[in-house]
Amino acid sequence: DKVVDDVKKVNITHANCNEATRAGRAAEHFHRGTYNADAIKKGVTARAVDTHYHSPKDLDIKCSSKLTCVQKHGVQIKYGSEKYLNSSLKQPKYDGLQKVVPKELANSERGWQDHVSHSGAKSQGLSLEESKKLVRDPEGFMKGNKLAIPKAPPQ
Repeated sequence: DKVVDDVKKVNITHANCNEATRAGRAAEHFHRGTYNADAIKKGVTARAVDTHYHSPKDLDIKCSSKLTCVQKHGVQIKYGSEKYLNSSLKQPKYDGLQKVVPKELANSERGWQDHVSHSGAKSQGLSLEESKKLVRDPEGFMKGNKLAIPKAPPQ
């Protein structure tokens, strides 16, 4: 499972970071993985892909094509307290991006969603506590949780 592998890498590459930071990085991988699984299941050609580390976007949603990928829109994923989200997501560099937050803090008036969505596909919501559980036990969380990503159908 790519999400499990990616979260394990986060735990290695961010070993000196606190759990909240690692949980935020893990949430990015979770949303990418569950969005892509839903897109495959629904026959949607768009895919969520990682951006470079210092980009204001955590994910780009692109069209899947053998010849080209065309950017559809960017996504910023922030996990933390409501106070942290309030100050962080107000930065102009996030203007125009889809903003994804823990499911208990989703707020349509602020433009905060609990999932990535595009072209009829969407990621699954993830709470702040669930993101921490994902960091602590990636395999157990993905296997034992109803949020586990389904296998992609053969093409």
